[in-house]
Amino acid sequence: MKYTDQPTLARAFRSWRQEHGYRISEAARVTGIPATTIQRIEEGSFPRVKNLERIARAFHMTTAEIFTKYLDNKKDQ
Repeated sequence: MKYTDQPTLARAFRSWRQEHGYRISEAARVTGIPATTIQRIEEGSFPRVKNLERIARAFHMTTAEIFTKYLDNKKDQ
């Protein structure tokens, strides 16, 4: 399953990292997000806006698309 098809940001980020063959430290270098923050994101923590922007760039999506796809809880109501 492609990373953008994953149901959560945590799973999507981990899948993106694995699809590219990145260790956490390499993903940190590529995205500019600290390795400890990547670990927390992959565990399900909500990232700060600046890190959402960095994730969006890595995913070739806009920040709004990331928010809508993975973080907007209203769509399930």
